[in-house]
Amino acid sequence: ASCLVGSEMCIRDRYYLYTNFFNKDFDLFSANDNIKSPSKWKKIIQKGKNTFIKKVVFFEKFFAIPLRENGLDDLLIIDTKNGKKHHVKFDDKIVGITFNGIKQNPYGDVVRLRVESNLTPRAIYDYNIKKRTFKMVSQATVKGYDKEKYAQERLLIPSVDGTRIPATVIYNKSFGPSIDNPVYMYVYGAYGDGIPPEFPVFALSAIDRGFTYVIAHVRGGDELGKNWHEQGKLFNRKNSFDDFISISQYLVDKGYVAKGNISASGESAAGTIIGVAINERPDLYKSVSILVPFVDVLNSLMDSSLEYTMTDWSEYGNPKEDKKVFDYIRSYSPYEQIKKQKYPNIYVTGGINDAAVGYWEPAKWVSKIRDNQTNKSLILTSFRKGGHIDNGYRTVELEFAKQIAFLITTNNSELQE
Repeated sequence: ASCLVGSEMCIRDRYYLYTNFFNKDFDLFSANDNIKSPSKWKKIIQKGKNTFIKKVVFFEKFFAIPLRENGLDDLLIIDTKNGKKHHVKFDDKIVGITFNGIKQNPYGDVVRLRVESNLTPRAIYDYNIKKRTFKMVSQATVKGYDKEKYAQERLLIPSVDGTRIPATVIYNKSFGPSIDNPVYMYVYGAYGDGIPPEFPVFALSAIDRGFTYVIAHVRGGDELGKNWHEQGKLFNRKNSFDDFISISQYLVDKGYVAKGNISASGESAAGTIIGVAINERPDLYKSVSILVPFVDVLNSLMDSSLEYTMTDWSEYGNPKEDKKVFDYIRSYSPYEQIKKQKYPNIYVTGGINDAAVGYWEPAKWVSKIRDNQTNKSLILTSFRKGGHIDNGYRTVELEFAKQIAFLITTNNSELQE
């Protein structure tokens, strides 16, 4: 039988299958005429427990396979003729690798890829698989940026249940991690959307003012594979909150920051995590800044007329049909769990036309906090006419700029007292 070169099913009369049939973190198999007999497929990649095959890019002469192993991206090249493999070596140990939107020549010796790291701005490279060399095609420029002035660390921090949670630490060497300097934490942790290594274009202004930037890779994302997502959804959702608070406490205990001098930000579903954190451990945080936060979790999931509610039931559960789900969500939903206590400085935004998180969520959440807080922290809200977060690049830039500006400004004040 003959087949088209470069198809995702067959190369040189042999079928290749990128599938999660046996493994939710995907495998790559080969097969001859036994494609309908999975037991006879031959596994091409032997991978570890925490290895996730993100994609397979098929060429006539080779496969380019971006992997994520123990939370770190890797690129594997496999020769289709002899099966020989090699891992591509990058200048940075921690990199993010993507192929989205890039057209490839399926017959050549070159794969084009997009690479960036926490220290290196995004660039597009041509990688020659025979010479094992890179040729830069283009790179984003950041005025005044000098990579040598910055450093990064990767920590594995035990959560409440003992699971080790990755955290990325980035700082300006002139300041370094210090108990005398503030920490800026960023989190998402939901829907299987992990935070890949990427240049901190928005956080850089805070880093250059002495903030230690910490990315919390909590359960709910996909940093350690599909199971990492499952450990942070449905009745495991509280793991995400425990992870975030555990990382915050670890940073205090290990002298990265003084207690109460952590600022935190995130968007959308991250609002649940940050909302829970300031309800349970307000003493750890100086300020929080959240774009379109999902903070009225229970009431929104009870309203099936909202556009995203039924979709979100697969992530959080359906409190309308299951009393156990109702009680579980109620026990953590940031709006329901507001207490009479001190709260950090808070900045939140909402989109009047946001179908994912109704503008009334941050509005009612802020109103209830103001009624219950026992201190005089600064609480600001900002509402715009647009939808969720992605409402034109200029709008996104402005929203993130205001978010960072709030954290920097409130860190230099005593408004919390």
